[in-house]
Amino acid sequence: IVVLENIIRLREEEGEDLKPSALIGTKQVAGAIVASTLTTCVIFLPVVFMQTISGLLFQELALVVVFALICSLLVALTLVPMLSSRFLTIKKGTDNKKGRFQKFFQQLETKYSLILDKILKRKTVVFGVTGVLVIGSFL
Repeated sequence: IVVLENIIRLREEEGEDLKPSALIGTKQVAGAIVASTLTTCVIFLPVVFMQTISGLLFQELALVVVFALICSLLVALTLVPMLSSRFLTIKKGTDNKKGRFQKFFQQLETKYSLILDKILKRKTVVFGVTGVLVIGSFL
């Protein structure tokens, strides 16, 4: 999903062709996807080597999870970019026609960025209020 979303974003926002957007989009998120998959696999691997009763019970489950994660990684880095470069189509003329959810989300994002700008301009006030709240939570 992450790879496909990035490919679609490159296609729509930056106007890239399908093949370059598939290649660039995959390269942009490949490191994060590989890192997150490998860290999850590393967490499950000790269960495989446990010699206790619980280790024996969950050994197969851990192997299945690791295998599924590795297969998912391979699909995300190979099959998704290839299929999106061949079959992904972007409907023309839908850029100006946004749905209600997209309009709502755009307004929400605009308001959120305005609030963040105001907060970042008043750092000392924000840190002061946060400090008072933290100290007050201990009382």
